[in-house]
Amino acid sequence: MKANKFTNCSLEEKIFLYMLVFIILLSVISIIGNIAVGLDFALNYKWFTLIILASIAFMDMIKKRHILVFQTVITFLIVFVFFPNGWITSGGVNGITMAYAFLICMAICFIFRGRLRLFFLISEILVVLSLVYIEMRYANVIVNNFQDKQLADLMIQMPLTLLAAAYIIIVFSKAYREEHELLKEYSERLKESNQLLTKISRTDELTGTYSRRYLFERLNEIKAQMQENHHSVVIIMIDIDNFKSINDQYGHAVGDEVLKGVSSRMIAAVKDKGFVGRYGGDEFIIVLEDVSIKDAKETIKEIKKRTSKVRCHDEFRITMSGGMACITIEDDIDDVLTNVDKLLYRVKHSTKDHILFDDEYEVVLKDENVS
Repeated sequence: MKANKFTNCSLEEKIFLYMLVFIILLSVISIIGNIAVGLDFALNYKWFTLIILASIAFMDMIKKRHILVFQTVITFLIVFVFFPNGWITSGGVNGITMAYAFLICMAICFIFRGRLRLFFLISEILVVLSLVYIEMRYANVIVNNFQDKQLADLMIQMPLTLLAAAYIIIVFSKAYREEHELLKEYSERLKESNQLLTKISRTDELTGTYSRRYLFERLNEIKAQMQENHHSVVIIMIDIDNFKSINDQYGHAVGDEVLKGVSSRMIAAVKDKGFVGRYGGDEFIIVLEDVSIKDAKETIKEIKKRTSKVRCHDEFRITMSGGMACITIEDDIDDVLTNVDKLLYRVKHSTKDHILFDDEYEVVLKDENVS
């Protein structure tokens, strides 16, 4: 079994796996021993049956299939078939069978819960009591001779001993499960906290876009992967026209609402083509992966269409300006950002409401058909 699969097993599954391995080893040793002492080979049928059943169960445990079914079936056979058979053939109460009785009791307490645990514990005790009674009363079954007083003592002491052992094991297994569940709960909380911290560190709190720091991390990752995937990457720097006037005339609270409205619509327009990050203030970086210039233009039009619906009082129309460039394997990220920043600067000091591509191609966002 692979180490990671075994590590992911619960305590109950591990104990059952150990029990299966023990059954297989015990069966093999018993078969070899029986052959060595010259017993009839046909008497090994029970050991071969156990090997086959335990092997099938072991394989299904690895695949995480029918676990409870095999646990129930094999425990049933051990309690009602193999244990009584072993008791009769190996010397009864004075033999090693009581050790097996305690071992079975321990396994039941760890492997099962609720009604199944209660059923098998009561069944185990009743089977042992029945075997003891038969052994004491009928000397022809097992050659032993006990007095009635000894029988009474065994009939009282044996179930009490088994019950006491079962109680101690149940308390321990319950405490283990509670600690395990508590640890699991803490682990889930820690995981959620880490995810929240990761989200906080990667996301701009106001706009929901990537933070400046994570934006550069992603850009560097993309640049490092370009040599392998050969994807074309387009980077767009955009800011909101006359944003300072919005803050001055209507206050920063209104300005924040505009930033949130614009950023949410940009994210919706970009979708799975790339991502949006806040570069600073009202400036945003849009990174489009594996797209052509034509696709980038269509995305810009969609951004314009969506962001034009953001309202800042009826008399103030939201427009945006920016620069756009492609990133190649040879390019340095800082150089590309400097280039698109210069393009943005040119637009801001001319007619605004434009996206310039390099120093030659221009995408005009003014579209009378876009509402």
